[in-house]
Amino acid sequence: MNTIQTQGNSDTGEKSQAVLFLSMGNGSVPLGAGGEPLAIQEQRILGYRKAGTLDARVVQEFVEIGVSARDYRKRALLLAMLTYLGEHPHVRYVIFPSLGRFSRSHADFVALQRRFKKLGVDVFCATGDIIVGVNETDAFMAQLIAAAQSI
Repeated sequence: MNTIQTQGNSDTGEKSQAVLFLSMGNGSVPLGAGGEPLAIQEQRILGYRKAGTLDARVVQEFVEIGVSARDYRKRALLLAMLTYLGEHPHVRYVIFPSLGRFSRSHADFVALQRRFKKLGVDVFCATGDIIVGVNETDAFMAQLIAAAQSI
């Protein structure tokens, strides 16, 4: 169940604009209201809260369920989001639920980081700091720290 949801009119210019990328690798989890996984609902709440701290308005959501974060080229919704960002240069931020749902491999991390930088988009974790927007060494260190904490 992978979906793209548009949130209102994306042409108004009051606030900076953000995109949420809600993602979970395991498709068999408890469901909440509307049959959507509770984890996705929680990620949405945290994502909107993060957008608020950035003074940004969420204009699009990409919801990915049951897809590994190991190879971004096999993540259809992530590729769709990259295309969307290329077509909507007014979007300043992308918010992922966690570093682990951004990327699980160093090569993909660096490749994605470069793509987002080329698009001029800052990438944040919903519960943490910036992923892309800092130099590659700092971002890679953030990935290493997150990986060490999950052990």
